[in-house]
Amino acid sequence: MKQKIILILLILFQFSLQSQNLIKNGDFEELEINILSDWQNISGTTDIINLNSIKKDYYWETNKRFFKGVKSKVFVGYAFNQNFTEVISTRLKSPLLKDTVYTIKISFLTGHSCRNGLSSITIGLTKEELEKSEQPKNYQINIARITNESNKIEGGVWNELELNYQSKGGEKYLSLGNFNGENYDYMKYEKELMIEGDLSISCNYLIIDDIKLIKATNELVIKKSLNTSAPPIAIEDIAFDFGKWKIKEEYYDELIKKIEVIKNREDDFTIVGYTDNIGSEKKNQILSLKRAIAIKDFLINHGINLSRITVLGKGEQSPKYSNETEIGRSKNRRVEIQFK
Repeated sequence: MKQKIILILLILFQFSLQSQNLIKNGDFEELEINILSDWQNISGTTDIINLNSIKKDYYWETNKRFFKGVKSKVFVGYAFNQNFTEVISTRLKSPLLKDTVYTIKISFLTGHSCRNGLSSITIGLTKEELEKSEQPKNYQINIARITNESNKIEGGVWNELELNYQSKGGEKYLSLGNFNGENYDYMKYEKELMIEGDLSISCNYLIIDDIKLIKATNELVIKKSLNTSAPPIAIEDIAFDFGKWKIKEEYYDELIKKIEVIKNREDDFTIVGYTDNIGSEKKNQILSLKRAIAIKDFLINHGINLSRITVLGKGEQSPKYSNETEIGRSKNRRVEIQFK
């Protein structure tokens, strides 16, 4: 009898470990004098929206209708635009295991003026804590991207989405922000997305609630996520005119051929944009991101699923050719498609 009880307890203990949320205070309900427990600002000034004391803040009191029917009382809000993102981060209860599949679940709200919706929600998972910055910063990191089935996230309503993420091994930190230039097509520079009567179509503010990271247990999900049979390749040398991000027609045929290669694979990939070394570092980073986004849009228009794509802008970093000659600079104005 005792052996049966011990066996049952071991099974229950193992199940509890598998189903344990690895994010401390993932519902944001634990506060210490209005400071969020177990989370810290990495860049910008992310908002802690506390409905228990919302009367102290007229801005949120006038928009309280967004929280009707929501059981939670505390939320996190962060802003982002074409260049930067506010970031909030937490240390996981334990590091992620290599090649293990985890399920990430998140509840979030976009403001009523986000009528076009968003393409994705991005979550950073890193071994090291992100560098702190007084101003929002464009972190170029590997991300987990959450989309819905139609690759369009509805604006102005609460959404609940999930993603299966295969760990690279040793990730200790989870960060919330709009990483790697995601949602570029939906943004404007305005931060005030929640103001009553706003007629803009800006989608650059998110309110987050109840995020979970749990080890996956569904065998079909795990098998699909671990499908890494295809070897990694890189598709290179799509060049751009100086200061431009429009794809030249002479590359259309080449891109269409590469699309067939992409369709025959199941793994995700990253589109990386580059520039030459003329101009400021900041402008070159933005320009390189626009070039990557142009390729992304081309691929999506030809049937590639958005959920497979990450975009990065690396500016004048990693030149393949000498920037001392015009020929070298023209070849450095490029985009590479790198499979993971």
